[in-house]
Amino acid sequence: MALTSRHPMIRWAVPAVAVAAVGVAFVAPRAVADPALPPVTAEQLLVDLQNSNVDAFSGTVQTRADLGLPALPIGDSDVAALTSGTHTIRVWHAGEDKSRVALLADGAETAMIRNGNDVWQWSSKERMAKHTVLSDHEGAGERPAPTATPRTPQEAAREMLAHIEPTTSVTVSQTARVAGRDAYELVLDPTSPDTLVAKIAIAVDSETKAPLRVEAWAVGKNQPALSVGFTSVDFTAPDDSVFAFRPPAGVAVEQVTPKGKDHREGQPADKPAMDEPVTVGDGWDRVTIARVPERPATTDEQPTTDPRHGDAAAQWEQTVQNLPTVQGPWGTGRVLTSALVTVVLTDDGRVAMGMVPSERVVAAIPQ
Repeated sequence: MALTSRHPMIRWAVPAVAVAAVGVAFVAPRAVADPALPPVTAEQLLVDLQNSNVDAFSGTVQTRADLGLPALPIGDSDVAALTSGTHTIRVWHAGEDKSRVALLADGAETAMIRNGNDVWQWSSKERMAKHTVLSDHEGAGERPAPTATPRTPQEAAREMLAHIEPTTSVTVSQTARVAGRDAYELVLDPTSPDTLVAKIAIAVDSETKAPLRVEAWAVGKNQPALSVGFTSVDFTAPDDSVFAFRPPAGVAVEQVTPKGKDHREGQPADKPAMDEPVTVGDGWDRVTIARVPERPATTDEQPTTDPRHGDAAAQWEQTVQNLPTVQGPWGTGRVLTSALVTVVLTDDGRVAMGMVPSERVVAAIPQ
């Protein structure tokens, strides 16, 4: 919908590092009275949200997750840890080609920095820095790919608003104070009886009409299964120095060649192109099926540069093997369930994901 293509603040995102989950939990009761704001209809608030044009901001985001997921093989500094627990993230954004996202934990920082065509990944705990230089073609309008776990209210709102029509009832329930700012609360109620999502609440800034907080409730639960919200926010442009990153002395920098948008480019002629993802169903009932790219085998001539990668891969394989088994006309696989998302990993190398129960995901997979 137009919101994702016309609203820079909502559509920006950061690199993908985790599989299949949306997450976050209970927000403390409001300590101050809800503000008195002029009445607004749900339709008008949706229009305001869609037409809001906040292109620069900075702030602190708090996320909390309680999805009922099994223990996943993720490191303490890995952004994939956002699938559970409470986390603090600092964000800065200025236009299409300047952004910085930093996950803060135990005095350490895991960050992704984009400054023009320069992209840096940095982990202070592991003292690891990776550097990518995008070409002008790759950098034009390019944004890091979104993760399945939202890390800002903008990212979470983008995902939820994609499901609005025609399977959702939209209302304005109340006003709120979020990050010291007055906000309206827009509530999305799925009309489908099959989705795992009971409702979504988006706090919309009364002045800028930008999303300040997103909360999601799972069916049958009395606390949110999703809450991603600013605890502080500033809508002025961050200083350019925020996006100028230099690794500390003594840190080896790994230069990474960008893959570009089309993974078919440069692919060996004898290797078939990866299938495009397919979708089954609409709105909240939609299931997306994609083929997982094969991981190149490690050989003596091509050793793994970081032994931790091999350990993580082995741990992930073991985790998958411990998941419950499912089957259908397409074959057999393993299922990962959470409060809001179901993921099926088939034995023939496909992944199917939807905000519906496992039986709906299994039934959606083609032979």
